[in-house]
Amino acid sequence: MNFIKSKLVTPFLNLLKQGLTPQKLALSAAMGIILGVFPMLGATTILCALFTWILRLNPVAIQVVNYFIYPLQILLYIPFFKWGAVVFGDGEFPYTVAQILEMLQSETWNTIGTLWSANVKAIMVWAVTVSPMGILIYLLLVPIFAKLARQNQILKPIQIDIYSKSDCHLCEVAKEIIELQRVEFTLHIQSINIEGNPDLLEKYKTEVPVVFINGKKAFKFKVETAELVEKLKIAKGMPA
Repeated sequence: MNFIKSKLVTPFLNLLKQGLTPQKLALSAAMGIILGVFPMLGATTILCALFTWILRLNPVAIQVVNYFIYPLQILLYIPFFKWGAVVFGDGEFPYTVAQILEMLQSETWNTIGTLWSANVKAIMVWAVTVSPMGILIYLLLVPIFAKLARQNQILKPIQIDIYSKSDCHLCEVAKEIIELQRVEFTLHIQSINIEGNPDLLEKYKTEVPVVFINGKKAFKFKVETAELVEKLKIAKGMPA
């Protein structure tokens, strides 16, 4: 139990303290799980690195999970091959993990050639069965990591106030841009229609959308993504 806490829980907690959102941590962990059981020995680390770059995942989180999930990869390795053989009507898959490892050590390229077709079919079974589970795993992990952050008093949302009015295209664009940042940042977003308040209407009618971040005026007229990210990092206490 102490091993799991020190090698799994503590690194996740440290990432949350550094500003990683529960959503981004959950996405990184979920990808680490589904890529960690990929039915090709020696490929998971490279795959995790590739998807970290493609999806802008956290490299520490995904590799920590990949390390922990390795026994499950070995456990599922032969079943994926067997399921592939059944699905594609190839009969019984005749090898064990130990036999494959021995074959790879003695005749690497011949073994790769022998198992290539079976491996492709195993990967296809993995793609159909495991990949969709990534969505479910992500949805399960988000509240777990959010609870972990709350218990350690980490989850302090950035307050975003958007002053807008009806029939304002730029207001809708600004809201969409801000909503997209929920993956990277923990936000509490409040949208205020100035048409219901004469004072606000007089003050902001020619400037909407007007956006405040933690009570400070950050934008008027429009919101630019790059500038928004920079301001949110400052609000979170992260390097801009």
